[in-house]
Amino acid sequence: MKLVSFAVIVAFASSAACERDPASNVKIIARPTATATQPLPTTYPPTPPFRSELCKVPPEATKGTHRFVVEGPCAFVQTSNMACKGSLDDLYASLLRAGPGEVTVSVYLNIETVAAPAPGKFSGAQMFLTVQNGNDYYYWSSDSVTATIGPGMRTVTIPRTRLDAEPPNTGTEIVSGTFACNPDAKLDTTRVAH
Repeated sequence: MKLVSFAVIVAFASSAACERDPASNVKIIARPTATATQPLPTTYPPTPPFRSELCKVPPEATKGTHRFVVEGPCAFVQTSNMACKGSLDDLYASLLRAGPGEVTVSVYLNIETVAAPAPGKFSGAQMFLTVQNGNDYYYWSSDSVTATIGPGMRTVTIPRTRLDAEPPNTGTEIVSGTFACNPDAKLDTTRVAH
């Protein structure tokens, strides 16, 4: 019985081998030559020019006894306390203000080599003013800010200081005044350069 089954299988395989290969009926047509694909964009749409109305921040909920003034294309006054934190030998301060729509106006200050809570005058501090409107980001900064820290790190005074625009932004901001520190406020240091 096994011999008969084996013979049937061999006969079937032989007859199949004699048939024409079905793939031989397939015609290969000429393909168009490959062209270079479009590369991914390496640049994004340019940020539109800054508009001063982006800095129309509403009045603060609480008023303080000090004034920190920002003059220039993005102009506003800060009277309430800023968030402050001493960390090792640095003093960080920040403020976040909501502008129109989804706009966020921010100021960040980093004073290096502060032996907290030592008062005194410090030079070479870094300050950033940023305005974010959706995907559009405007940025002014200086790495040569002079700051005077009051007793117990309760106040910080900045003389008139120029913050230059980072490209593609243009314009100059002038910051000056004194702000009170609120050590209990939430400090956002994610954008503060170290």
